[in-house]
Amino acid sequence: MVDATNPSNETTLEALRDKLADAESKMATLQECIDKLRIACTEVEALMGQAADPEILCSRESRRVPNASEAVRLVMEAIPKVWSIAELGGELASRGWSPRGVNPEASLRATVHRLTKAGDLRVVDRGRYQIAIAGAEESPHAVDSSTIDPEGAATSNQQ
Repeated sequence: MVDATNPSNETTLEALRDKLADAESKMATLQECIDKLRIACTEVEALMGQAADPEILCSRESRRVPNASEAVRLVMEAIPKVWSIAELGGELASRGWSPRGVNPEASLRATVHRLTKAGDLRVVDRGRYQIAIAGAEESPHAVDSSTIDPEGAATSNQQ
C-alpha cells in the first residue's frame, strides 16, 4: 500500500513521469520510422506494379485511423485479390489498423460478416473473401453470401 505522506513517493512519481516521457518520445521516433518504411515499401511496390492506393497509407500528415469497415474496404479495394481472415488481419496490422478488443480476430470476422451481408464483400470460398465490385462478373467459384453463417462457413441450401 502507498503511504500518501511519504516524501519518497513524490520522487518515485517524478521518476515514473520521466520514464513515461522518455518512452513516449521513443514511440514517436519509432512511429516516424514506421511511416517512412511504409512509404518506401509503397514506392517499391509501385515500381514492381503492385502499388497500393495512397489513401491507405497512415503517414505523419494523416493519423486518422479508419473504423473497421472502412479499413477492410480500403485494403481490399487497394489490393484486389481473394483474402483470408488471417491475411486481411496481417495487412490491417501492418497499417496499424488492427481491430481493437479482447479478440481482434473475432472482431475482424464480425466486420467481414457484416460487410458480406451488406453486399460490400463476397465469399469466394469458405473463409475467403473478395471486394464486391459493382457490375463485375462473379467468379464461378463465388458462394452466395446469403448462405454464410457468422463464422464464415458456407451452409447448404440443398433440400
